[in-house]
Amino acid sequence: MSEKKYTAADGGPVGFKRPPVQTQFKEGHKPKGAGRPKGSKNLHVIVKESGESRVSVRIGGKVRSVSSLEAAVARIRQLALTGTGKDVERFLDLVERYPPNRADPEWYFKGVQWIPGDEGY
Repeated sequence: MSEKKYTAADGGPVGFKRPPVQTQFKEGHKPKGAGRPKGSKNLHVIVKESGESRVSVRIGGKVRSVSSLEAAVARIRQLALTGTGKDVERFLDLVERYPPNRADPEWYFKGVQWIPGDEGY
């Protein structure tokens, strides 16, 4: 039987941290390829871009271009005003988690029209 003689890259004996040249990967051939393709997006980037994308919505009879995230929050608000208790709870959870600017003391009353003589709660 003939024994194969392996040599390290520098021509010396094979040993610790000196693999045989014959068993190393050939140039351009790797078992796992090149890894993640350049320009591919992770889930965080995809969700961020989706929330920032613009959509056309009709508000008060006018068509406006708003972000998808803003449109979704407006829809949740609309459901809370006209829907069930679950919709109200969902909207109040959003307001509690992301409160408006508390430096403005009138932030609770913006957009609310008070009718004189109607103090019924």
